[in-house]
Amino acid sequence: MECGELAYFMKTNQISEVVTNTQGYRFFQLLEIRPAQKAEFAAVDDTLKKMLIGREKRMQAPAYIEQLRQAADVEILDAGLKAKVAAAEAEAAEAAKTRAAYEATQAAETTNISPAKPQ
Repeated sequence: MECGELAYFMKTNQISEVVTNTQGYRFFQLLEIRPAQKAEFAAVDDTLKKMLIGREKRMQAPAYIEQLRQAADVEILDAGLKAKVAAAEAEAAEAAKTRAAYEATQAAETTNISPAKPQ
């Protein structure tokens, strides 16, 4: 989101100051501003399909990897790696909870029913 806000206030060909975030140092250059326009479905259907398939793979991957780990009876002995795996699993669980709440809200808005509150 911060990058979008940064780009919004930049002029064409302007180079931003250095931006620091969790991935490191970045800077941006705004090359051009294109006006918004409607796209024909035929022009974007392949891109949308790839995007949706990729999102579904990312959503299903953690459960599949856990299933493989359990089937192979993998035990992580390194304390540092074990902590990282636990943190990643907690993060994935929180993301799944957030996603479920969002989907419930979207479904409720579609059907005009108030969503159940997550616990």
